[in-house]
Amino acid sequence: MTTRRLSRSTHAINLEIEQSDEYDEIADEQEEPLLEAVSESAITTTDWTVETIVSQIQKGNIDLSPQFQRRFAWTDLRRSQFIESLALRYPVPQIVLARDPSQANKLLVLDGKQRLMTLAQFFGVKKIGRTPLTLEPLKLTGLAIKKDWNGQTLSSIKRGVKNRKLVEDLAVLENATIRSVVVSSWQSEEFLYSIFVRLNQGSLPLSPQELRQALKHGPFTSFADDYSGKSVGLRKILGLKGPDFRMRDVELFIRYIAFRLRASAYRGNLKVFLDDTCDFLNQNWMEQKAVVEQECRNLEAGITMALEVFGEENAFRKYLKTGYETRLNRAVFDVVAYALAEPDVCKALKQPAKAKKLKSEFELLSLNPQFRKSVESTTKSLDATRTRFTRFISIVNKATGCDITFGLE
Repeated sequence: MTTRRLSRSTHAINLEIEQSDEYDEIADEQEEPLLEAVSESAITTTDWTVETIVSQIQKGNIDLSPQFQRRFAWTDLRRSQFIESLALRYPVPQIVLARDPSQANKLLVLDGKQRLMTLAQFFGVKKIGRTPLTLEPLKLTGLAIKKDWNGQTLSSIKRGVKNRKLVEDLAVLENATIRSVVVSSWQSEEFLYSIFVRLNQGSLPLSPQELRQALKHGPFTSFADDYSGKSVGLRKILGLKGPDFRMRDVELFIRYIAFRLRASAYRGNLKVFLDDTCDFLNQNWMEQKAVVEQECRNLEAGITMALEVFGEENAFRKYLKTGYETRLNRAVFDVVAYALAEPDVCKALKQPAKAKKLKSEFELLSLNPQFRKSVESTTKSLDATRTRFTRFISIVNKATGCDITFGLE
C-alpha cells in the first residue's frame, strides 16, 4: 500500500503508525493467564434478541459509554447493512461481554461496540442508564435486498401502519437473535486480554485502548478520551479531523502522561505501565487533575515546537540515511514529546540556531545502531526504553543548554 506524506493527504498517513501498533506490542508481551484463572472463570453463551440487547443498553447494563458515539467508525451504509442482515435473519458476528466484578449487573464490551452502537442508534436509544445519548436517527440506505427499507428510519417504519409488511418486518428484526458470550467470575485482567488478543488474531484488530477504557473506567480515562479527541496537536500529527475511532490518539496521550509523570514506575511492560497509570490517576484524580491539565498544555506546546524544528513531514518519525520515514513512530513520539514538553526547552528552541542544531544532532543520533534499535524494538525491553530516552534527552540538553532528566536514569 502506498503511503502518502502529510502535505499530500487530507486524512493523513500517520494512522499507519510505524512502530507496531499497541495491539502487536500487547500480543508480543502478553503474559497468558494461569490455567487456574481460566478454569475458575465462567463463560456462557446465549442467543439474545435484538429487543433484549437494546433494553440492556438503555438500562445501562451494557457499558456502552455515550462518549463512544464520538468514535463511531461505521459508515451509514455499513450500519444499514447490519440492520438489514438482522432483519433477514442472516448470521452476524457474536458480541463478547465480560461481567464487571465491581458491578454485578454491568457488562463490559470486549468485542462488538460498533454493532451495539448501531442498534442503539437505529432503535433511538436516548439514554444509557441516566446518561443522555445524542445520535441522529439512522436512515437506512444502500440496501440491495430489502429495498423498501431504503430511506426509512425506525419512526417512519412505525408510522407506516398501512404497510403491514413493513411492520411485520420490524417485528422480525426485533426478535432476531445475536449470539452473546458473557465471561463471568474472571480473576485476572490477563485472562480478558488473552481472550481479546485471540479474538483479533487474523483480523483487523481493535485498539487495545478501547479495552483499557472499559477496564480502567474512571475520571482520568474519561478526561483522556475527551482531551485527546479535541487536542489540536494530536489531530495535527495524526492527520485527524475528529477523534480516532481506534483511539490511537488516546493511547499516544496516555503514553505521554505515563512517561512524564510516572517514568520511574516503568518496568518494561507497556500494557502494565499504561494500565497502572490509568489506575493511579483514576484513583487520585482530585489531587492529580491540575498536574495532568498542565501536562496537556505542555504537550500542545511541545508538539507545536516539534513541528517547527523538524517540519510537519518529519516530526515524530525515524530518520534513515535516505531521509525521514513517512510514518509516525511511537517510540520517537514518546521521547520527542517528553523532552519538548519542558517549557525551558521550548523557550530555548525558539532560537533558530538551537532548533537547527537539535535537528542535526537527532539525524546523527538516528544513524547510531544502538539508538536505531531502541526505536525499532518492542517496548518490552527496559534497556531500549532507557536508551532512547537518555540518548535523545542528551542531545536536547546539548543543543539547548538545558538540564532535563529521565526517571529511568
